[in-house]
Amino acid sequence: MNADFHFYATFAAARLAGFDNDDATMIAQANQAVDLYDDSIEKSCDTKYATILNSRGITNRPPVEAFSSTGMLKSMTDKTHALRVWAYYHFLPCMDPFLYQDFVSSAAFDDPAVFQKYKALCHPEGQIKKTLMEDVLSQGSVTKDLLVRIGLELHVLNDTWAHRDFAGINDETLNDVSTTTYDKTEKLGAFDFGSSYVPLAKLSLGHGRIGGWCDDGFRVFAYIPAWRTRSEAKKTFYIRDNTDGFEKAFGEMYDLLCRFRNGKSLNDRIDQTDAKIYAAICPVVKKIIAFDPGKKSDNAPFETTEACWELFARKIRNITDRNVFADPTAVANDIDPFILSQNDRKMIAMFEISSWTEAADNSAIIAFIKAQNDHFNLVDPLCSEILKSA
Repeated sequence: MNADFHFYATFAAARLAGFDNDDATMIAQANQAVDLYDDSIEKSCDTKYATILNSRGITNRPPVEAFSSTGMLKSMTDKTHALRVWAYYHFLPCMDPFLYQDFVSSAAFDDPAVFQKYKALCHPEGQIKKTLMEDVLSQGSVTKDLLVRIGLELHVLNDTWAHRDFAGINDETLNDVSTTTYDKTEKLGAFDFGSSYVPLAKLSLGHGRIGGWCDDGFRVFAYIPAWRTRSEAKKTFYIRDNTDGFEKAFGEMYDLLCRFRNGKSLNDRIDQTDAKIYAAICPVVKKIIAFDPGKKSDNAPFETTEACWELFARKIRNITDRNVFADPTAVANDIDPFILSQNDRKMIAMFEISSWTEAADNSAIIAFIKAQNDHFNLVDPLCSEILKSA
């Protein structure tokens, strides 16, 4: 996923869930920061931040360079490094190979090393995902640190939908693809994805072999993944409908934020008002996700999907009465980005994705570092066994 979902859709989901503009922005910034964060941000802090980290018990941190281009390049050649820092934040291991048992030969699963390897694949129904959500919901009262933590975890959860069925390690037996089609009709070469994906496409790290198709909500495409080893499965296209996955990702994000705000666990029933709001907003969310900028019309003067999500978020940002979100008529008239007033046509742009390095203090950066640390220390013990086959 890109900034359209990680920032603007996250902001919208948080506002719809009942958070005010400031808290929703903090959550959205933390979500997007997972893709933007690198060691240069910490270097821009004053020299006191290391002391602050130590005083708050932030230890056993993942290498900071993991979140920079240098760290990513290291992940291409070092599977241990890739798993522990790249995969944990972008390709959360499913830890459940049986999610793939219908497509993998029994002989492959009889090999302990191969069985272990399949645990590295990312999947929205993976075991660790529920553990992450339960951990966030159990943290107690809402604080700035916790807003940042849930933003970071939302990024990880979002990517289980977009990056599903790929692993955050360089392994051609998991990540290679043999044939790809877009919209199931236009056949494209496996490496025809633009210069930005060339380094990843030459390897088999993450979803590099299909470029950025995973991160576009409107795409419906097909390919034959290398992890399918049953003879009949190897001949059958795997259909990826991102519109369905992105809709479920938004619903999951909204649901978790509602529970977070209301102090509810995953086993509690969602409030009636929260359910009404989602029912009213869901048709609009579906339209936004399905919007293909390559097929835009005069009724949708957006150059990018980001601009569409941006206008949706701006409209939500300007509404102070949450009951409006539960009214389908009001949603259609006041929130749907495809229904544009003259003012909307003139003001597509909203607030910028602000940088924490511009803040007067380093509190948000410190909170994000703490969130990185908490996530790493929760996930690493649960995934370390994959290293046996990496």
